[in-house]
Amino acid sequence: MAESAGEIGKPQRPAAACKPKSARPSIVFQFLQWLASKSHHTRRIDGVWVLASEMANLERVETALNLIREHDPVRHGRLIRDLEQIWVWAIPGSVGRFRHLGWTCDLDKQFVETTAPDLIASVIVHEATHARLFRMGIGYEEAIRERVEQICLRRELAFARKFPNEIAVQWAEASLHSLPDLSDERFAQRRGEDYRALFLRNGVPRWLVSFVIVTGSWIHRRRQKKSAGTP
Repeated sequence: MAESAGEIGKPQRPAAACKPKSARPSIVFQFLQWLASKSHHTRRIDGVWVLASEMANLERVETALNLIREHDPVRHGRLIRDLEQIWVWAIPGSVGRFRHLGWTCDLDKQFVETTAPDLIASVIVHEATHARLFRMGIGYEEAIRERVEQICLRRELAFARKFPNEIAVQWAEASLHSLPDLSDERFAQRRGEDYRALFLRNGVPRWLVSFVIVTGSWIHRRRQKKSAGTP
């Protein structure tokens, strides 16, 4: 944290923002996790559960974690304290994301299958930084979202510079200098578009996709109004 915060400043929660919700998994999430473990390969690596549908992807993640331990043991030590799980599956519109439920780093299946281990490792470092910030009480509210992403990208960049391969460095630098609009409105819009593309690509009927996206958007708006105290 000191490395990134020293350069761009630790993000401050707005006065109206509360500490992030508990990351304790719900019963439903635990059931889905158990169900997934029955149909996926799982392995505990340095205390972190890794789950993937193909053994080759699990092994690629293990290689990436070994690279983090070898090249940056301090960061590796923080990572295994901040993350509990790494899931490899299809992620709409992203190569990786952090979910506070279960302290989980999601990695996109296609990304893992086609990417060098050092770049996979860099993305894991990025998502683990989200987990560390979350444990510090710094969430992902609109007011601080851009600053949070900058911190995570600078962490990713610092790690990528430990390798002779410049691709991971170029990836992080390009992302840092071309952050998208991270407002709640555009964030929700992109999420809907990404899920629509993912569902259609996997053969879900178009009518069902539209129903799910519209319903999800309505639920999201209702939650936002409830959080803002709007009837």
